[in-house]
Amino acid sequence: MGLGAGFQAVILAAGAGKRLRPLTLSRSKALAPLVGQPMLARVVETLGHCGLWRVIVVTSAPDDDVARWCAAYRGRSEIQVVVQPERLGMGHALACAAPRLEGPFVLHACDTLIEGTTLEMLLRRHLTLEARATLALEQLTSPEAIARSGIVALDGERVVKIVEKPKPEEAPSDLCAIPVYVFEPRLLEYLAELEPSPRGELELQPAIQMLIDRDGAVYGHRIERRWQITTTDDLLAINRAWLDDGHTQRTGAAECLDPVWIGADVEFAAGCRVGPHTVIESGARIGAGAVIEDSVILADAQIPEGARIRGEVVAGLDS
Repeated sequence: MGLGAGFQAVILAAGAGKRLRPLTLSRSKALAPLVGQPMLARVVETLGHCGLWRVIVVTSAPDDDVARWCAAYRGRSEIQVVVQPERLGMGHALACAAPRLEGPFVLHACDTLIEGTTLEMLLRRHLTLEARATLALEQLTSPEAIARSGIVALDGERVVKIVEKPKPEEAPSDLCAIPVYVFEPRLLEYLAELEPSPRGELELQPAIQMLIDRDGAVYGHRIERRWQITTTDDLLAINRAWLDDGHTQRTGAAECLDPVWIGADVEFAAGCRVGPHTVIESGARIGAGAVIEDSVILADAQIPEGARIRGEVVAGLDS
């Protein structure tokens, strides 16, 4: 059944994704492509690897794209959609989903990808330690990264403090809590006590600190590999990594330099060369003699004859 059989999952998919433009001019950030599937689908796959089949997707209003994708989903997972009326922070998004939660749950941002085996280890640690919360931790290597992250202080295995976006010189460590968490339902009781941050949002970190101070049993688990998709460079990097891991699909209609992933109905004119490290979504049209390398070409994009494209995300006609 998997370690997650007794858990629900909440996927946070309400982000605007401004730094992913031009992609997010025509689709939700949650539907950014990852070798043939949207990021949201890849997160659902990761959850399913651990037996987490009951999924709540929190999206923004209006975001019909995500709602349509969830409605059309035909996999094993049972997906519910909850609308966050305004983008008022992670704590607010979780509060929107809280009435649908019946017990322990995984909270997972859609723009953070980890491997199924990593989530499995996080769940195992949570269950073994009988934790109230278990946080996935990543070691940071730069002051800039520390200044934009939630940084934790540890006492042995326990998390004793979490600080949102500290000054690097005041940070309690170089370990950040990435947006993949395992929670017991006790955390939900503290959401009503959250107050708006200086930017007007209800952040999750103060609720976690309340849980630490009043209940304890909050633990961290260090992970080695994760992808954060914030910019187009991040999107190119994760597609590159997944192609290298063997997620590939070739075509006979163009010269392919592996690894590549080519959608089923991409239209190629004569003399095109594609790859390595290139993803082309179904519906794109590639002009004669075009050369595309290390790029993501979105559905309905039109690449001109003779174009040379390298290291780009090319949007479709509606962008």
